[in-house]
Amino acid sequence: MIDRLDMLDHGVPLLHGVRASFRRPTKEEIHEEQRRSIERSWRSKLPELRQLETLEAQMRKPYIRAILYPARLIYTWDTLQVGSNDVAVDYLHKVQPRGLDLTPIDVALDCRREKCSAEEVFALRANLMSQCEAALGYLAARP
Repeated sequence: MIDRLDMLDHGVPLLHGVRASFRRPTKEEIHEEQRRSIERSWRSKLPELRQLETLEAQMRKPYIRAILYPARLIYTWDTLQVGSNDVAVDYLHKVQPRGLDLTPIDVALDCRREKCSAEEVFALRANLMSQCEAALGYLAARP
């Protein structure tokens, strides 16, 4: 569902300049898919990430993704659009979700921009469960 939304907003026609003509998902459909994604792609992975003593190479990408997840989640929840990490993090700074620590998110974005390492993000020891709870609290307060 979110992939369809992304394709509608940002897809590049590959065949004779023809864009796909999918039906745009409704707000309710987008939010329901996001709720499923929270469990499938984020919250279920947090216990393992929280227990890491060191950040091994194979865990760098999942860890950075988990740190950035609240930005993408909240941006799409509010705007019903899929945006880049840059756009989503900028949006977080505008809405300032209560209880969400933006520092690790900013540093994770810098990591994605190759301005720092994943180990520098990890060294912040962000409270992943607190971040999750703050993001979910934000969603619960939104219509």
